[in-house]
Amino acid sequence: EPGGATFYETLYRNMSSGLRRMGREDEAALYFMKMVEAASLHKDRLDWMDLWDLGLLIANRAFQGQHWDEFHKAREILAEALRQQKIVEPDELILRAKVLSNLGQCFLATEEFDEAE
Repeated sequence: EPGGATFYETLYRNMSSGLRRMGREDEAALYFMKMVEAASLHKDRLDWMDLWDLGLLIANRAFQGQHWDEFHKAREILAEALRQQKIVEPDELILRAKVLSNLGQCFLATEEFDEAE
């Protein structure tokens, strides 16, 4: 079906996001993987929004489990999402602010205030 892959990509992304917001990280991870599978049918690689979702998912799980190496990797993924967003959508300031907010929260969570600049 034309558009089927993008429909399922969006559906699974939204399911993952909703479950993540409800604190159901393991279920969110399953839907994220389904989203990646659907996206692979029409994309060569993950885009900035995919990286943003991935970074948030890993950061939340790592923070809750106090797995700091994973948490720092998640922060790097969020920073890459931000870099890509600036290139792909340079005039989209609202979503950029949201990614920046999430990235800033990661620095605040570990009290690395100077790094947040």
